[in-house]
Amino acid sequence: MFVVFEDKNGWIVRNALLPEYLQKNNIATNFYIKMNELSRKKTGKPLKSSQPRKLYSGQIVHELSNLGIKLWESLVKKGLAKKISHKNYVFI
Repeated sequence: MFVVFEDKNGWIVRNALLPEYLQKNNIATNFYIKMNELSRKKTGKPLKSSQPRKLYSGQIVHELSNLGIKLWESLVKKGLAKKISHKNYVFI
């Protein structure tokens, strides 16, 4: 299951949940590549990782999971994305 936030400044995959037996089959990678294409087509901007947000309490949270970081790092290694800062990535 994937949930995509269609932000005007570039789409964000908010949730990417695959059963363990489906992981490491390039399903998520291919999905991210397709969402990047659609984000560029609709907004003119690339797909990006989830961004930090401020709660009503004032606390800043960044909800990119360890599996999400691993996926983005694999996209960086493949030359598809770049790391901007901790937990912050964008497609090239």
